Amino acid sequence: MLGMKFLFVIFISFSVSAHSGDNDFLSMIERAESGSTIEIEPGDYDVCSTAYIKNKNDIKIVGVGEVKIRKCNSFNGEYILSVIDSDNVSIDGVSFYGLTDAKYINENTTNIVWGEQGVLFSGTSGSSVENSNFYNFGDAALRITSSRSHYSGEQVNSKNFRAEGNVFYNVTQVTTTHPWSKDFGGTRDIIFKNNLFYEMKGGLKLSSRKGVSNAMVESNIFNFIHGSAMEVNYYSNVVIKDNSFSNVNKFILNVFPNSISNVNEAIDWNGLSFIKNTAFKSRGGIRIVSDVAGELISGKHVSNVIISANKFVDVDMSLYGVSNRHIINFLENEKKFIYSVVKMNSYNTSGDVSLLNVEHSTNVQSLDNVELKL
Repeated sequence: MLGMKFLFVIFISFSVSAHSGDNDFLSMIERAESGSTIEIEPGDYDVCSTAYIKNKNDIKIVGVGEVKIRKCNSFNGEYILSVIDSDNVSIDGVSFYGLTDAKYINENTTNIVWGEQGVLFSGTSGSSVENSNFYNFGDAALRITSSRSHYSGEQVNSKNFRAEGNVFYNVTQVTTTHPWSKDFGGTRDIIFKNNLFYEMKGGLKLSSRKGVSNAMVESNIFNFIHGSAMEVNYYSNVVIKDNSFSNVNKFILNVFPNSISNVNEAIDWNGLSFIKNTAFKSRGGIRIVSDVAGELISGKHVSNVIISANKFVDVDMSLYGVSNRHIINFLENEKKFIYSVVKMNSYNTSGDVSLLNVEHSTNVQSLDNVELKL
């Protein structure tokens, strides 16, 4: 058997009891050794406690047919599945269900359970979630972040993660931040591609408590987002392109420092590209904040912000004060924006809304933007 991968296969009927499903799913996951492929046959699997993959590598979890992993009503813990300090772990074709089943989760929902979460990847490299569904989670449906226990001791020890072809529906957020320490960052070299973010309280949060770099958000659909569609803080070299944003209740993109109480060192960030996206019927535009009063800073500049070739249609800024009624707002304090440009965007406006606020950001260029007459 040397050199062979082990295959764990479970055959289970749709009528399996919650107790049986719990035992089978946990057993499959936690008995898996490095190099295993876990094939899950079609069925409903009720899970009552967290399954863990710790310090194991090269594990594939594959749904064969329609596979539904559900939290039971008495679920003990936060996550259905926690992948910790493990590399090259992939999930493909699995549906995960949480307990926050209000229709829909929004800013007025009262029965959201904060900490009621889906899948955690912590301290991982080369891992992925593809062709999977996440429903009804009161907190993070998917969280990809660094680990306190990672052998490297690095502040950012999660990297090379890919989320592609997934659906996130009726959940609060998908995020790279964590709640437990100031000493660890998010995930570097992360990709979100061809996902659907739909009916969410929040959206996609690329957030870190340490400086981290390289994120690609490409060809996703954000629709009916009750908060901001995307939030970014302390990520450098972020590319957001070819996405569709519609019916967003707050900002399309909100870039801002993490809470001062959540960081313990000065963090610089540079490089943000928002290109070839379409935004339609949203109540907030793009807000980019260089720093805030009291923030620990070292460098004095934020550079290479490019907002180009986007289309903004019916962006309503009436929720905000007159000074911020611009589709694109650059806001700076001690850090100044340099080598940044807003160009070749098309847009329509109404009332006192205009395209760009550079009143306090004189180094931001505005070139070849075109107002639409609709």
